[in-house]
Amino acid sequence: MCMANRYPKFKYALTATLLAVSLCAPSFSVADTKSNTLDDLYQKLSNATQTESVLLEKQIRFLWQQSGSNVVDLLLKRAQNAQNRLEHGLAAEHFTAVIELAPDFSPAWTGRASAYLALELHGPALSDLEHALSLDPQNFEALTGLGVILEHLDAPELALRAYDEVLAIHPHLEQVIIARSRVAEIVSGLPL
Repeated sequence: MCMANRYPKFKYALTATLLAVSLCAPSFSVADTKSNTLDDLYQKLSNATQTESVLLEKQIRFLWQQSGSNVVDLLLKRAQNAQNRLEHGLAAEHFTAVIELAPDFSPAWTGRASAYLALELHGPALSDLEHALSLDPQNFEALTGLGVILEHLDAPELALRAYDEVLAIHPHLEQVIIARSRVAEIVSGLPL
C-alpha cells in the first residue's frame, strides 16, 4: 500500500514542504547573473556623471531587492514597511526571518543592521554590516551604515575611511559627501 494512501495527511504535508522549498530557494543562474550585472553597474557608477548616477543607483537598488524567491521578497517588503513606519523592532524581526530563509541575501543583513542602528544596538548592527559586506563588498548602503556607526562610536578616522570607500563606488552620493566633509573636519583637528 502506498504511503500517501495510508497517511492521507502525508501527501498534503509533502506537497506543502516541496512548495515552500521551491519558493524559497533562489535560482543559481539568477544569482550569478545578478552578481555579474551588479559588478557591471558598480563599475559604471564609479565613473558616472551625477545625472547618470541617479539611474544607475535605481538599477542597483532594484537588483538588490531581487532575492529570487517570492516568499523572501514578501518578507523583505514587510520588513521595509515596518522600517518606514519606524517600527524598528518589528522590522528587525522580519529581516531576521528573511536571513533565516536566505542567509546569502545581502539586503536583509543591511536592513537588519539599519533597524539595529535605529534601536541603538551598535554591536549587532556592525556584525550584520560585516556580513552584508562579505556578501557584497561594494554595497554602498552597507558601507554608509558602517560610516554612520563609526561616527556614533566616536571613531572619526575609521568613519572617514568608510565614507571614502563609499565615494569610490558612488562618487555622487550626497549624504555621504556631506558626512565625509563633516568627519574630515573632525579628523583634521585631531592631534597627531
